[in-house]
Amino acid sequence: MRIGYAPYDASLDAPGDRRRFVAWAQDRQIEFEVLDAPRPDIDVAVVCTAADLTRWHQAPAGIRLIYDITDDYLGLPDGGWKNRGRGVAKFLSGELSRPTLRYRDLMVETCRRADVVVCTSASQREHVLEAAGGKDVRIILDCYDAAWAGGKRDYSSSGSPRIAWEGLPFNVHTLSVVREPLEQLPAALQPSVHIVTPPTFRPYARRFGRRSTGTIADQALPGTETVVHPWERATVADIVAGCDVAIIPLPLRDDFAAGKSAQKLISLWALGMPVITSATPAYEQAMSAAGLDLACRTPADWTRALTSLLSDEQARRDAAEAGRRYVERCASREIMLARWDDVLL
Repeated sequence: MRIGYAPYDASLDAPGDRRRFVAWAQDRQIEFEVLDAPRPDIDVAVVCTAADLTRWHQAPAGIRLIYDITDDYLGLPDGGWKNRGRGVAKFLSGELSRPTLRYRDLMVETCRRADVVVCTSASQREHVLEAAGGKDVRIILDCYDAAWAGGKRDYSSSGSPRIAWEGLPFNVHTLSVVREPLEQLPAALQPSVHIVTPPTFRPYARRFGRRSTGTIADQALPGTETVVHPWERATVADIVAGCDVAIIPLPLRDDFAAGKSAQKLISLWALGMPVITSATPAYEQAMSAAGLDLACRTPADWTRALTSLLSDEQARRDAAEAGRRYVERCASREIMLARWDDVLL
């Protein structure tokens, strides 16, 4: 069986590559070829979210197609300039070989062509089934980096409170969700916020313009000390583990943000971090299953959760251990790799 893979990046170093199909192939010692279009000598093709769907949505019937979707674009309304412009932006960024004003339709056609659709959350699965009823749809979260596991062991306070946020620079603005809650904390608990992400980025089609992550962070959290640490694979775990608490704030009125999977939470729990999140469906479900009340809907919820964890070493340890037990039970690397086995072997 010859397996091909249409990746996020030909280097295979993008998180969506190395934490998903590539993690499985490397762990199982399965050889594969990097593809940019269908080939008649390939038996199975795994096509990621960022692949050129203009080349894959009508792949020949002889290829078993696995479409791996990690973003919930199918959950967004079909109209609006932003959705209409997405296919043009992806063309300008080089993701698509030709522009389209109907990128969502392209995704739907690829779902219908696929033999199996892989996604990352229950809400994404529902949206795939709505678009392509009767399809075989599997949920597989990212395989967190093995080097992260158990990196956080010390829950004592090391002076002034420190909060960690890790992610893509395009999402730093979501820190504004915790602006009011941080302002409501007592003076002794006022934290610095440590942001692990590239210090600059290109905001338009990910190719044009240039913005400073630090400037966006300061605008999101005026009056709070923010420190930007460049994202480097060798150091990210140590920077995050050096903080007291990690946060994942998302605007609950944003359908795209609310449709995100729990995989960032899983990675932070695997590291050993106590984590506070917004109450998106995936985060709320994971928190509930872990026996934790740290998924927040209101500013008051955030203030309560931050006060509890920043002021109490045992609360931090308990939250981290509950999260780690959930990962071992429901979302370990081996569980996710086994799900890829079911899809591909």
